[in-house]
Amino acid sequence: MVKQEIIFWRYLFKTRYGLLLFPLILTLLAVWLKSFNADLSNQLLIYIVFPVMLFPVVASLYQIGSINHKELLLTYPLNAFFVGWIRPVLLSLVYSAVYTAALRDMGNYSAEELGLAFTSAVFYMILSSFFLIFFKNIALGIVLPLAYLFFGMFTTGTGQGFLYLMQWNRANPNLSLQSCMVTQAAVALIFSLGALYFLKRRNVYHWTS
Repeated sequence: MVKQEIIFWRYLFKTRYGLLLFPLILTLLAVWLKSFNADLSNQLLIYIVFPVMLFPVVASLYQIGSINHKELLLTYPLNAFFVGWIRPVLLSLVYSAVYTAALRDMGNYSAEELGLAFTSAVFYMILSSFFLIFFKNIALGIVLPLAYLFFGMFTTGTGQGFLYLMQWNRANPNLSLQSCMVTQAAVALIFSLGALYFLKRRNVYHWTS
């Protein structure tokens, strides 16, 4: 199993390196820009880097959402636990940690805000993996989480409650950081398990879109 995972990650990096590296490159750019323009650096992290955080998850699940692989997906034996849970969760945790470290370097955020930023990033990426697996469609795996993110971003979380992804930066006065953190962590776990459930039953839940 370990050997198979090593082979997979090698293959993934060779074939989808653009999706894997893009958020990291932008994060490094934002950190570098801090010495020239701290405000621009912070805006880059919020409005550009955060939205593209879902790219690594999309890369790891690319074949599931590819039109050319849909029929193969129904019959090809795969370890649903690793594909649908371990890999998306691992990528979400690693990239969210890197993102939070970059925010911490800005020096503009409290420990609670950084904790929520990490949790929100994980939830956002898990949301993408769920939609991609549920609909078996890359476009929906990207568009739906992005639409949810930007709707909340420009309405200060109207109608999203504790699942508002930008509470750590553009706070809704009716929400608390702690409640958002706990709720988003719990819902991220539920969606990650939901993604695993639908992947295991991919031959039953077979959308024809």
